[in-house]
Amino acid sequence: MGNYWGNENGPWHKLRASYRDSVMMAFQVYLRHDTYRVVDGPTVVGDNQNLVTFHVELQAPGCVRTQPFDVIKTKAGGWLLFNVHLEAESNVVPHCPKP
Repeated sequence: MGNYWGNENGPWHKLRASYRDSVMMAFQVYLRHDTYRVVDGPTVVGDNQNLVTFHVELQAPGCVRTQPFDVIKTKAGGWLLFNVHLEAESNVVPHCPKP
């Protein structure tokens, strides 16, 4: 999962493994789902053409929510997840039943 996250310089592989793994575990818990659907995007964030937002509907039994995801273009030309906006109101995990 860490290969898909990072910034304009590339993926997270340079971060300390214990930190990277704990962050990835938190994302797995907060973003769990069975299926998904892109609702809208890409929408450019501010003046930065290399940073765009998608809104994605995450679906699990008894739980459907829309989550914003920012992706950033790397210097090498690829795209990486940059921000998953865990602060988004719709991302309160307790309202979703455990899988």
